[in-house]
Amino acid sequence: MGAGKSTVGRALARRLQWPFVDLDQEIERKYRVTIPRIFSEHGEAGFRQREHEVLAGLAFVGRAVISTGGGTFTFEPSRRLIARAGVSVFLDPDFDLLWQRLVRSPKERPLLADRTATERLWKARREVYLEANLRIDVGADGDPDAVAAAIVQRLTEDPCVI
Repeated sequence: MGAGKSTVGRALARRLQWPFVDLDQEIERKYRVTIPRIFSEHGEAGFRQREHEVLAGLAFVGRAVISTGGGTFTFEPSRRLIARAGVSVFLDPDFDLLWQRLVRSPKERPLLADRTATERLWKARREVYLEANLRIDVGADGDPDAVAAAIVQRLTEDPCVI
């Protein structure tokens, strides 16, 4: 949450000339309700199941850049699906940068709490994110085009990842 997945994903899709898909938007479109509402009515477990179903429908349709939600990769079935269907990229900003972005963002985030709780969530998730195929440092400038270029470079350097 707040790492820049959607922004970098769009820039990456432009560079690769592939379609871009925002998983959160696809979930809201399919269920015709906001993600915060799904969380409030069905809890995180209910949301993760719905998220997985939408992801499964997208996973094998062809080349695309899919921006997942912040917790998608922490849900084991989704992580296995991503591993079978493509390449996972972990955008890794430090927590202070992430927190600055989150408190400035107008987006409603169901799991965003106070700084201490959010940092605990970030640390727990980060352990799982480190299982991604690629880890990309995101610095304070966080220029989406530069991050996308770094991803393309890493993919080019290590074609075994693809």
